[in-house]
Amino acid sequence: MVINGIESMITIDTTNMCSHLQKKLFEENGIYHSLWIAMQDDPELTAVVRSRQLHIYRNGKKVLVLAGKSVPKIIREDSICELLQVERIKWMEQRFNNALAAIKDESAASLTVTRPSSNK
Repeated sequence: MVINGIESMITIDTTNMCSHLQKKLFEENGIYHSLWIAMQDDPELTAVVRSRQLHIYRNGKKVLVLAGKSVPKIIREDSICELLQVERIKWMEQRFNNALAAIKDESAASLTVTRPSSNK
């Protein structure tokens, strides 16, 4: 299976997968994309789409459930779950930095507001 130019070692049927989850998982800037890449290199991991969510298993035991709009459900401690935590922190930091930059830009713009000329 090839998704976004990446040959997948794990084959999943995305027909019933939530579109939000597909974006988060398969798009290069998606929050779960690095998990998807890591899953390709780990032969012990398998994944199945159930109820529009991605259920991830290690050696037949469920470890993680990813959904499009809701918080991931960590079932068991696993290295893929640790990677998820790291990626979520990076994603939150990026959003914070973007918001801070927008606030700074807005503040700088408000300092350069021209005053209307007074009629004397």
